Amino acid sequence: MKLCECGCGCGKEVKNRFINGHSTKGKYWKMSITGRKRVSESKKGEKNPNWKDTGHYVYCHEEARKLFGKPCCESCSISLEEYCLRNHRKKQFEMHCVSKDYKILEQWNWRCLCYSCHRRDYHNGNA
Repeated sequence: MKLCECGCGCGKEVKNRFINGHSTKGKYWKMSITGRKRVSESKKGEKNPNWKDTGHYVYCHEEARKLFGKPCCESCSISLEEYCLRNHRKKQFEMHCVSKDYKILEQWNWRCLCYSCHRRDYHNGNA
């Protein structure tokens, strides 16, 4: 004899896989609130099966800005204050990843650029 496989914890002996009326469908809904939270926490970020690398892309750019952001553009040397006055929508410089490997958070891999220099130097096929 086998034990019921429904996950309810009844531990009753059965001839087939389940006690009549039990199934695996109810297994997840019978989980406690703390159990559900634990499962939810275990599937956040990269562990989530629906994870897209865009979240990692944004995270790496934000971290690079915190670590290597500068008060002026590395290409044209415009200050952040002057840049903000010219471009009312832009409040910060853009971070460009030199190697395209965003996971490398080292200064040689990141450049702090204004929008126009970033587009001119890296998004028109020049680099």
